[in-house]
Amino acid sequence: MTDNLYFLFLDEIYSPNLNNFRKLTKKEIFAHTNHHHFGVTGAIVAASCLYDLDSKARKIKDRYFSKKENFVFHYVDILHDRGDFYELANDKNRKKSFIASLKSFVDNAEFKYICAFVDKHELIKKCWL
Repeated sequence: MTDNLYFLFLDEIYSPNLNNFRKLTKKEIFAHTNHHHFGVTGAIVAASCLYDLDSKARKIKDRYFSKKENFVFHYVDILHDRGDFYELANDKNRKKSFIASLKSFVDNAEFKYICAFVDKHELIKKCWL
């Protein structure tokens, strides 16, 4: 069976806003090396796979964070043991097991992904107003 209905889940990293650069000279802008990118990533999931994907994600959530509501596997929070993931910082074995479960989930999931990144420094070089 061929799916003709898909869901697109989007997330961004950093800010697309260029207003903070307007206060700076070009020299000052290019001296800042942090956060000069803006990115958008999308996961494309066939409707027929959505239930299975959601079910597997919920099993991981319930195994490691059973009492949490409105739970999101947010990469930056996982990386820095923040938010719902703070408790993993104190239990290295549990964190290692969680990361392995999450990796297996992603490796075996039926979805495609797309990413787009903008280098705001290059944008300013080419389109400075």
